[in-house]
Amino acid sequence: MRSEPIIVLQKMLFVRLIQLIENSRKRKRHCSIFLDEFKYLLSGSALNALGSIRDKGCNILLAHQSLGDFANCGADLSESAVRSTVLDTTPIKWLYRPADYETASWISSQTGQIKVATQTTQAVRNIELSESLSDNRTVSETTRNLVDVNTVQTLPKGCAVCIGAGIPTLAFIKAVQVDKFEPNVTIAELAVDSGIDLLTQIEASLDDDDGPFRYPRIDWDGDAKKAVLQFLFEETWTHLDILTQWFDRLEIEDIGKVLADLSDVKLIKSAEVSFLPNSADEVWGITNSGITAVQTFLGVEEQRKVFNKRSVNPNSFSHQLDIQRLRVRAERSGWSSWSRLVGRENFIQKGEKYPDAIAKRLDGVKVAIEVERTIKTKNLYPRIMASHLHARKHGKWDEIYYFCPNNQIKRRLVQIYSAITEVKYFGNNVKITDEHRRPFQFFTYDEDWT
Repeated sequence: MRSEPIIVLQKMLFVRLIQLIENSRKRKRHCSIFLDEFKYLLSGSALNALGSIRDKGCNILLAHQSLGDFANCGADLSESAVRSTVLDTTPIKWLYRPADYETASWISSQTGQIKVATQTTQAVRNIELSESLSDNRTVSETTRNLVDVNTVQTLPKGCAVCIGAGIPTLAFIKAVQVDKFEPNVTIAELAVDSGIDLLTQIEASLDDDDGPFRYPRIDWDGDAKKAVLQFLFEETWTHLDILTQWFDRLEIEDIGKVLADLSDVKLIKSAEVSFLPNSADEVWGITNSGITAVQTFLGVEEQRKVFNKRSVNPNSFSHQLDIQRLRVRAERSGWSSWSRLVGRENFIQKGEKYPDAIAKRLDGVKVAIEVERTIKTKNLYPRIMASHLHARKHGKWDEIYYFCPNNQIKRRLVQIYSAITEVKYFGNNVKITDEHRRPFQFFTYDEDWT
C-alpha cells in the first residue's frame, strides 16, 4: 500500500472509473465504489468526484482511520479544504471507537445536543462549624452532547455511532457466520473431457447422508402432532384433505383438534385462500416457532421456509397438493426418502434445474419427481432434459418420472421428448438417442407407477 507507483496507479484507476461513469449515457445500473484507506487516494479529482458523482447513478463509500488522515493530502491540497469537503459530502457516517481524543470529541460533537436537568445542593455550616447539606435544591437546565466523549471512547467491538440516518444512535454490525465448504469444481473438466457424454455416470448414486435424504421417515401411526409438524417442516403448507389421507386411523374431527392445538401454541397457522367466487379453502402452514421445534426434536440445523399466504396462488395451490398426493401414494407403497429440494442450494448447484421432489423406490433407485400440470414452452424442454441428464450423470438421481393430470398432457409431453434430437451441454451439441430418453418415464396420476 505504501509503494508510490501503486498509489499513483490507484489514483489513476479511480479517475478512469469516474470518467466512465460520467460519460455513460445508459445508466441502467447503479454503481457503488468503496475506497478503503482513503488517505492513499486523496487527490483533486477524488474530492471533485465526491461532490459531483451523486447524480450520475453512483455512490462512494469512504473508509479511513481518523481525522488526522486528511493531513496526508500532499502539497497541492489544503488539509482544511480536504477535511471540509470530505465531511460535507458524506452525510451518512459510521464511526467506530477512535484511538485519539480529538477524533472522539469531534464524533461526540456531531451527535447534536440535548437538554438535561442539573441539580445544585448547598452545604451549610452550623454554629459548631460542621457542614451538612441544605434542604434547598436548585434545578436548572443545561445541554450536553447526545453521545458523550466517554461513550465514544469506550465503544465495544463492532459497535459504532451512526450519524446521518435519522437521530444519531449507537449501532452494531456483525459478519454473517457461514459454514466453509470445498466447492465441487468440475465444470471445466466436464466441458472438455466429458461434455459430449451424457450417458455414463461418472459418480455413484448418492448415499442418504450425502444428499437431501437425511430426515427420518414420518411416523404417522405415532405422535400425531410431531407427524404434522415434520410434514409441514418438509412441505411448508398443506390442506386438510392431504392430512386425512395420511391419518387413516383418525377421524376428521380428531385431525382438526390436532391442528387447533398446534395453532394455539403458534407452531402452525391457518390461512384462507380463495381463487373462485363463493369458494374458499383453508391451508395450514408452519411458523418460525414450528421450524425451531422440528429442528430440536429431529436434531437438525437446516433452515426451512416459513409459510406465507402470499406464496399460495392458483397454480402453486394445485401443484403443491398434487405433489403431496403423489407422496402419500408413494410412501404408502413403500417408497422412502421423499424430499423437496427448494432452497437446498448445497445439493442443487447454480444454474441447475431441481425437480419437484426426489424419492427412493423399493429397489433403491432414486427418482426425480416432476409434476407437469401444463405444457411449458417447447424450447425449454431440451434444457430441462440436459439438466436432468447432467444430474443423473453425477449420481443425484437415476430416473425421472413425469406425472400428468390426464392422458392428453401425457401424450403431448411424450411427443415433445421424443422429438428432441439434440441438446446443448457446456457448449457442446449432444445428439440425443433412445438411450438418453430411457431414464424418462411418463405417467398420469391414476396409472400404476409405484
